[in-house]
Amino acid sequence: MKKIIISICLIFACLLGVGCGEGSSQSSSHRFALVPQKQATCAQKGNVEHYKCLDCGKLFDLNKKQITSVETDICLDNHESEVYLAVKTQPQKLLYSAGESFDTNGLEIVKKCDSCNGKIVDNGLIAFSYQNQGANCFSQADTKIIATVDGLTIDITISLTAVYTVTFDTQGGTQIAPVSVADGGKLPLIETPEKSNENGEYEFVCWLYNGEEWDVETDVVREDMTLVAKWKVVSSYTPPYVPND
Repeated sequence: MKKIIISICLIFACLLGVGCGEGSSQSSSHRFALVPQKQATCAQKGNVEHYKCLDCGKLFDLNKKQITSVETDICLDNHESEVYLAVKTQPQKLLYSAGESFDTNGLEIVKKCDSCNGKIVDNGLIAFSYQNQGANCFSQADTKIIATVDGLTIDITISLTAVYTVTFDTQGGTQIAPVSVADGGKLPLIETPEKSNENGEYEFVCWLYNGEEWDVETDVVREDMTLVAKWKVVSSYTPPYVPND
């Protein structure tokens, strides 16, 4: 009777096969379920199409060969929500005066969505323009630079230094045109005025501001201002006396 029971058990084992939980390497011992491919996003990993055993949970490729992983890496180009641009690091230079060109050194712009931190965009792929349309450098009206990539835009705030006008009172000498100087800047090299009249010849000494000598090497412009010429007489001429008849 004991032998009969053992025989019956062996027969059932042959009919049912060895269970996958018992370490069988035969694919026929697993109950396969096809798992479809899932695209990775900017925030979540995906997976390749594969099989999974319903009993032991092991993973298999499409040829039903056992594998250890089916994950695919996060794809920063596949965003889960609306995409926009953001500044990751500011450019090293944010303070400009009129006439300067924008410096992208240090600037990092990312294309991102609300689900991810984004992917850095190569600055060579970004179109930069000035707020003052048509300009190729900053004007006194500019307060931002506009970055555009793939139809997306972002404004980068900049600061313009104040620009002041320096005028010259030559006190009868040759006229000097006004110049514009950025706040904190030095007076540019200008032509030395000349002066002569019926009273004699004069030599230019210096420029005065509020009665004090202006040092063109060290003094800086902080406001609209007028510099006044100081002269020294080098020769004088006295008209001859003509008595009245």
